[in-house]
Amino acid sequence: MTMMNDFSRSMITQSIRTEQSADQKAKAPLPRVVIAGETNSGKTSLVNFLLGGNLLPTDIVANTRRPTYLRHGQTLSVKLNRSDGASAFIEQSDWRRLNWKNISSVEVHAPSAILEQFEILDLPGFFSQADSENNKLWLRPSDLLIWCSPATQAWKASEQAIWKGINHPRSCAFLAITHRDLLSTKELNHVTERIAQEAPRFFMNWSAIAAPQAVSAQQPNTPRETREMPNSTGIDDFMRKLINLLQSVKGQASATPKAKQKASDAELASLHPLQAFAQLREQVEHELRIAASPTDTARILSSKLSNYNNNVLREWMLSTGRTLSQSKRIESLISTREEELNKYFIDAPNLTPAFTPSQILQQLGGELSEIIISIENKVFAD
Repeated sequence: MTMMNDFSRSMITQSIRTEQSADQKAKAPLPRVVIAGETNSGKTSLVNFLLGGNLLPTDIVANTRRPTYLRHGQTLSVKLNRSDGASAFIEQSDWRRLNWKNISSVEVHAPSAILEQFEILDLPGFFSQADSENNKLWLRPSDLLIWCSPATQAWKASEQAIWKGINHPRSCAFLAITHRDLLSTKELNHVTERIAQEAPRFFMNWSAIAAPQAVSAQQPNTPRETREMPNSTGIDDFMRKLINLLQSVKGQASATPKAKQKASDAELASLHPLQAFAQLREQVEHELRIAASPTDTARILSSKLSNYNNNVLREWMLSTGRTLSQSKRIESLISTREEELNKYFIDAPNLTPAFTPSQILQQLGGELSEIIISIENKVFAD
């Protein structure tokens, strides 16, 4: 049992490997595990447990109010990503003197074998349901999302309200009941009985774990009897269920890009055009966070808006019997040509200042809403 943690961690890495060629692996994005929860919910301890010890700079990861990506690196380093697309590595000693105003996210690179197999996204602690709108923009439907809930107040009403706002797919959701060591055996049994009834509605699986004790058990100088207590920390149950869910998520992620796009288009087409545009806007803004240039931005926006025109607007207009003039007026709102979109993102002398994708989408959404509502209310004149 002394090798339980290392063995389980090895099983995780093997569970998400594929038989792709080295070239295919280099091109494929790594799976992502997202750690989320309210403030002081045990997220940092759980991350350290997954990484195999206290690898992370606590004053950085625990105190930031920005999404933090944990990625593999040969040495420990920290990079800040600005909202304008610029980025820079910083020394840990400079952390407390930072101006956070224009920082959009943080990247911590650490020498952990786990991070060679998947990356971790540690979201800021949720204070209220309002945080759901901001934080869910960083999520992809294929992310394995682990929600941390302290055992002393497990899965309380405020968490449930936040979770409903996130609206993450149940098939990729895991509930981690943290700090189980703070409860007596009787209290823990009472909590787990309740969670067993409530969790399946929102999560594919759940487990109770004492992450700090699990981290301590991994240290070389830890007494043998402490390292041999996986049942009291919940390690066995947590790792087994997490591995099973990782394998399931990996299977979902193996679908071809064409099949995924087809499913996404079908989902949007089933919505009212304004609902579909709101969902599309979230997807676009999320993808454009990593757009490297005005050209990339125009390309992504062109592709997404073209899909929206073809799979949502036109289908809606056909199915509801809109007239030709109504259809033309709606379609004329949304330019899908890259060269036309590109000019909005380039600063040049004597030209209109560059727009952000959010500004363009906000303006499009307002104009689209006005016209569609006027058509539905029959105040549109042909």
